[in-house]
Amino acid sequence: LKNIPKLGMFPTVGVKPLCDSCYIGEQQRRQVVKTSTRTIGDYELFVDMGGPWPITSKQGNKLWMLIRERKRGYLAIYFLSTSSDVADVFEQFLIDTNNKRKQLGMVHVDMSLIATDDDRVFISKKFKNLVRSLRIKQVVMPPYAHHLMLAVEGYMKHVKQGTIKLIHQSVLPAMLWDDLM
Repeated sequence: LKNIPKLGMFPTVGVKPLCDSCYIGEQQRRQVVKTSTRTIGDYELFVDMGGPWPITSKQGNKLWMLIRERKRGYLAIYFLSTSSDVADVFEQFLIDTNNKRKQLGMVHVDMSLIATDDDRVFISKKFKNLVRSLRIKQVVMPPYAHHLMLAVEGYMKHVKQGTIKLIHQSVLPAMLWDDLM
């Protein structure tokens, strides 16, 4: 016990000290692994459409699609100009997820379930065929069943209200709503 300093658990001889902000933030030195070889299974996605926003954005968007993974809390927002683009936007989400998987060095990401409400874009033939071809089970929830879709409905409300507040507090034009979101 003689070799252990009074303020810490490990000897500090030859160890580079932490900066002041690290002490204030109570940060610790830990090795961070840059790549992972693990498999993430059973991605359960909850998807909901938002909009139409009253003003078309600078990029021509009026709608957005909110995607949330139930267990891990991953959240993504994609913008759309028309509701017929939903299948294409979901394909882009899958491409982005696969690129992130490769970047992290993960072996596999298994999308097992997608839960949506009964919005016509999610029960369209194009979207159903896409989900079926990817072997993802689609569960269509009844309308206004917020207790079933809580994984995404709460975030949808938060995103809408937060964007309205940011537009109001800033002096930016309202057509920049998707940049603020």
